Amino acid sequence: MLDRRRRPLRLVYRDLADVRVSRRRLDAQGIRPAALAVLGGHVLEDDPVALRRKLFGSLLGGTFSALVSALGRGDRDREALLWAAVTDEAEVAAKEVLSAEDGQALLWEALPAKALTAMRLSGRPPGDEWTQLPNPLMGGAAEPAIWGLRESI
Repeated sequence: MLDRRRRPLRLVYRDLADVRVSRRRLDAQGIRPAALAVLGGHVLEDDPVALRRKLFGSLLGGTFSALVSALGRGDRDREALLWAAVTDEAEVAAKEVLSAEDGQALLWEALPAKALTAMRLSGRPPGDEWTQLPNPLMGGAAEPAIWGLRESI
């Protein structure tokens, strides 16, 4: 969403086509939606690595990378400022919403990215293949000790 001067105000993320839902995490929060009974196949997933890949890889590697690139218009200084703003908000989410392990992965681990070309050329049955990219949040994130994750490192 943009303000009247066409500056970004808010991101509404709605690409949930390949979302994963952790029954264990929902149960831990006391959430037991009846809809989980009809979900199956690849949607229900309790592996934290798979959950992080789907969310962080898509959100950072797809949505935010595209936005930073489009709004930065090739100006690396402007892109650095945009990534700094994304990093600031990611740090807030890490503190207020994410577990220590998820916050660590979001801010301090390599960015998972689908290796689409490798997937299509592999000749193997369909399925995700992943590679690791430099995490654009790592350069601007505060040290984990500042926001309480040091003990999980």
